[in-house]
Amino acid sequence: MLLKNSFKKKFLLFLAAAADYWYENFSYTASRYPDLIKCKKETLYSTVSRLLSVGEIDRIIKNGKVYLRLTSKGFNKLKQDIPLFKFFKQKWDGYWRMVIFDIPENRKTLRASLRRKLISLGLGQWQKSVYITPFPLEEEINQFLKAKDLFGYCFCMKAKRLSRGDNCQIASIAFKLEELNKNYYQFIDEDIEQAEFLFKQGKLKSDQVQKLVNKYLELISKDPGLPTELLPNVWWGEKAKEEFKKFIFNLKINRK
Repeated sequence: MLLKNSFKKKFLLFLAAAADYWYENFSYTASRYPDLIKCKKETLYSTVSRLLSVGEIDRIIKNGKVYLRLTSKGFNKLKQDIPLFKFFKQKWDGYWRMVIFDIPENRKTLRASLRRKLISLGLGQWQKSVYITPFPLEEEINQFLKAKDLFGYCFCMKAKRLSRGDNCQIASIAFKLEELNKNYYQFIDEDIEQAEFLFKQGKLKSDQVQKLVNKYLELISKDPGLPTELLPNVWWGEKAKEEFKKFIFNLKINRK
């Protein structure tokens, strides 16, 4: 889980979430409030400085104010860890990539390694030993299979149809979209609403802000980033992103 890794990755994810990935900018001043992401001020300041020095974020000036922007280099860092960003806004070509394996018990360590790799690439578990993705990852998967000498135990195939089932139903099962969609809705209906109420009353505490930010970052770190064609008719992920951005924007405006 990314949130248990380095603070640097967590900050990049926060910047992406608060500023709509790397197409918009986020207030440099607001980003330096440690209650947005729980940490010591020194850690936050040094992280921002380090990310600026390696080119994973930019500092830009607009109307005399300083803003931060996630660069393509920083965005690529997120793509390595978060399925949501791997094929950002890429249209689906209509093909599924399916990985089927039958690895004997005496090679269970290798089997576990394969599962970790598939999950890290953003594949969903359709059946016990069958993982799928709508994205063009055949080359990367086959390179891993070759490196681990798994050909014969594992196969990667490309297919227009996987079964008689509806593609959206298949995606919902493999990627647990019903549960994720429910969590997105609860985030909007309960967490954001409660935080906004406390904010208006002047009773919102820093630990409550941290909890809200962490919950949203956890949600998007689990989001498979599927093409629109494979999502439920009502998908709360986009609304959750809008509400989160609006809340953070109002928070930073109040601090100016």
